[in-house]
Amino acid sequence: MKTFIQIQLLAKILIAICIARPLCAQSLNHVQGDIMISIDLEATPNYLTYQLSRSMGMQLDLDFEQVASVPFNVWLLKFDHNTINEIRLLQKVKSLSGVNHAQYNHVIKLRNTPNDSRFNEQWQYINTGASTGTEGADLDMDLAWDIATGGLTAQGDTIVVAVIDDGIDPNHEDLKDNLWKNYAEIPNNGIDDDNNGYIDDYLGWNSNEDNDNIDNDDHGTSVSGIIGAKGNNGIGVAGVNWNVKIMTINAIPAPESGVVAAYSYVWTQRKRYNDTNGLEGAFVVAANSSFGLGVSAEDTPIWCDFYNVMGEEGIVSAGATSNSGVDVDVTGDVPSNCTSDYLIVVTNMTWDDEKRNAAGYGASSVDLGAYGQNVFTTYRNKSYSSSFGGTSAATPHVTGVAALLYSMDCDELITEAKNNPSGAALAVKNYILDGVVPNESLLGITTSEGKLNAANTLQLGVNACSDCPPPIAFTVDNTTPFSAEINWSVVDGASSYDLRYREKGASNWEEISSVSPSYLLGSLLACSTYEVGLKSNCTSGNSDFGFTQNVLTMGCCELPELISVDSEGDNVFFTWSEDEFVSTYLFEYRLLGSEVWISETLTENNYVLTEVTPCISYEARLTSMCGDFNSESEISDIIVFTTECGSCTGSGYCSLEDLLDNGSEWVDSIAIGDIMFKSGKDENAYGNYLGGPSTSLLRGSLVPLTLLPGFTSTVYDEYFTVWIDWNNDEIFDEETELAFESTEPSSEEINGTLFVPETANLGSTRMRVIMNFDTKQGPCGPGTTAFRFGEVEDYCVEVTNINLTNNLLDGLEISLVSNPIVEAINFDIISESSIELRAGVYTIDGKLVLSETWITSAGNTNHTLDATQLSSGLYLVNLTDGNRSSTYKIIIL
Repeated sequence: MKTFIQIQLLAKILIAICIARPLCAQSLNHVQGDIMISIDLEATPNYLTYQLSRSMGMQLDLDFEQVASVPFNVWLLKFDHNTINEIRLLQKVKSLSGVNHAQYNHVIKLRNTPNDSRFNEQWQYINTGASTGTEGADLDMDLAWDIATGGLTAQGDTIVVAVIDDGIDPNHEDLKDNLWKNYAEIPNNGIDDDNNGYIDDYLGWNSNEDNDNIDNDDHGTSVSGIIGAKGNNGIGVAGVNWNVKIMTINAIPAPESGVVAAYSYVWTQRKRYNDTNGLEGAFVVAANSSFGLGVSAEDTPIWCDFYNVMGEEGIVSAGATSNSGVDVDVTGDVPSNCTSDYLIVVTNMTWDDEKRNAAGYGASSVDLGAYGQNVFTTYRNKSYSSSFGGTSAATPHVTGVAALLYSMDCDELITEAKNNPSGAALAVKNYILDGVVPNESLLGITTSEGKLNAANTLQLGVNACSDCPPPIAFTVDNTTPFSAEINWSVVDGASSYDLRYREKGASNWEEISSVSPSYLLGSLLACSTYEVGLKSNCTSGNSDFGFTQNVLTMGCCELPELISVDSEGDNVFFTWSEDEFVSTYLFEYRLLGSEVWISETLTENNYVLTEVTPCISYEARLTSMCGDFNSESEISDIIVFTTECGSCTGSGYCSLEDLLDNGSEWVDSIAIGDIMFKSGKDENAYGNYLGGPSTSLLRGSLVPLTLLPGFTSTVYDEYFTVWIDWNNDEIFDEETELAFESTEPSSEEINGTLFVPETANLGSTRMRVIMNFDTKQGPCGPGTTAFRFGEVEDYCVEVTNINLTNNLLDGLEISLVSNPIVEAINFDIISESSIELRAGVYTIDGKLVLSETWITSAGNTNHTLDATQLSSGLYLVNLTDGNRSSTYKIIIL
């Protein structure tokens, strides 16, 4: 027995050590104490700090320490996560006016890559099947290289590819001649010579160190070799591009703010190139992201939005999907789930021409497959390796082909890239996806259902550069609900153009002949997506229709975006986004748990819910109504909010979060008054149930309670204590506010009673339940090693002077018809005989505000009390025959 106890104690000591040491803890997917915020240009950190302190009812110690992205006003908010609840703070930040997006600062890691056997040639380019895999399982690179091998555009622009990764070996024999350098910057002089916002960014950028230290590790070196190892030089390997400039951004691994900073650097360089007609910046045409994060895109709006802003400047992005064989449409993955027209998401193919089992997929999120099994490429320390694989290896093949397109002898694509950068980026994406070879293993699980083929892609580009090519891309301007202006660049030799369009999903095209390069397409339906294509008519002949682009008309009844929910006293203020096409909003709310919604039709984008009950949780939702187009939006997600609770949710209470270890034992359930709640194991050994469930405690009464511990397998003896702040001073007094304590430690259910003092303040207050292994503890913990194992839960309770009992009127069956109450308090009563009842409605502090006398006949009768003159709030209804009574808690809306 002694040995068993020693083993138990040793296990608990080891668990305690793991709590103290990060090496034993589970890794978080974000930096604790960091929130990344994108704010309006007119908003300031000081103003946001003021708003947050006011919203949370306490002075907050916040530090806006660094700017993750200057051009887009993205800030990194730092705070002490030990004293401020990060979940609640994030919710509050999201609700502030002036905040566009707010999210955790996620930690980004490289995709894991398989460690398979070496293979000493680049099989993915030309695979004969003689030694590896299946014949024809390749990119047809030899045919593509007959068209272009990389380097300069037809107009002499230096083609640049951005690689966001963990750095590069800058001295590698096969890479050093293809590295991009910022020759407008003088290295290591501490001056931003080219005024681009980055000091000494001569070799690229390190977004973690704010310098140009790009020399780091092997992953980025291998990725860069696939995109652009020097070709045809008699040594090593060849990249997809024999000649190209690789812009290295050392950003991984890092918090998500480092990725945002990396993308911001890439965006800055291309935008400067566009704005100065090539005099400054760099002609970045593609960006490679061989990394990711297993979360939903809803959690990373800032990261995802950068694919759009880069695309608008002409940069197409290729991103690696998960290296787990999961459906990322279901599990969530970033960048896979980012919905950008300028992003291509890539999964991994084997040399047997099949999707690798350990590679992610998604019919909506993943676009195509590319080869990534044991790719022979450059490696750190000036070496080579065939052990590089996974989606990290597949993705740079797509990025490389995107860059290769720009090196074709095709003036039209480059002209489009300069006049309409976003259109050129979309064209490149279309060439890649339209050029795939169908593959059975990708059917139904990717958008294109095919694998990358470099030769097909470049041939599509060549076709667009014939004597009479179709317009490469077009822009959509001056869109209305019923029309859209289609604009495109003039094609040399074209005398006119034909335009065709159809509503997306329709089978037949509508064709319009002999139109000019600016055409107003009318008679469209509001909020509808159309496919539009163009072809050129030349004296030498006519082109085929080029690829189609989607055009969305305006007039969509957009789902309103909730901007803020602020509680002040007994009022709750809602504000949501406006839309020019919305005529009215349907605002609905209800008590949490109720089945009945209460609705208000509004013309303004705000609403005040007045005279709400304190410390009660509600649900609310919104719908936009667009009368001009006889349409409405989807119903918004339900938001849950809790009204102010006074001292119950005050900031003065001591915190016990993260002080205990509940890995083996926890508070499984409690039953105190109306609270009968199975909470189970709580995160961080702390259960915050201040928003519910709740109960009323009658002054001067004895309240029965039941406390049950929970265990994984081995059971332990536990002490329970229950503390209630009777005087509402946000301090648990150890002498007067210990409401219950177990007499001895036990692993069994604990039953007992607690007494509610006659002097207890009326209204809402906090109750704390503590379960601790083998030792009684105070309400705030002693800070000793004895306070280690167990759990803490906080609840709000309501102290009243009315007895809430529902079973004292024997011989009657009484049913409260609905609760909460809108206009009438309605009871169904079944009685064995005629009886006289007095019905009284009381405020929570015992003041009688409404009464009636009812004569209840034998059988089933219905009685109502008119509640239209009562303010919204919490009330008690008492029914009595003079000797016995029953009391019900109601909410009037």
